[in-house]
Amino acid sequence: MSMTIPPVRADVVTALYDNVVAAHYDDDAFGILTRARGAALTQVAHRAGLVSDACDFGAGTGDCLVAMRTMHPRAQLWGIDTSAGCSRTRGESCRRAEALTA
Repeated sequence: MSMTIPPVRADVVTALYDNVVAAHYDDDAFGILTRARGAALTQVAHRAGLVSDACDFGAGTGDCLVAMRTMHPRAQLWGIDTSAGCSRTRGESCRRAEALTA
């Protein structure tokens, strides 16, 4: 007997992130997100002075954007995420980062 898994609807995933995941997105109990962000930011750090624009697709709560702001204070940075909950948190994080680097 085979089992068919129905496709996941985007609205269901977005609602899950908005209502549950966003509040705990950065908890990262196993360090998976921390290691991935660290690897990405290490690559970006080697390009000091060369980054003028960057977009983080799936930006979550904006940790990478905040770190990029400190490395590249003059760069235009954008963060895109389908979760309104993560976007609200990201906005707060990024406003704090802008205040620190302004």
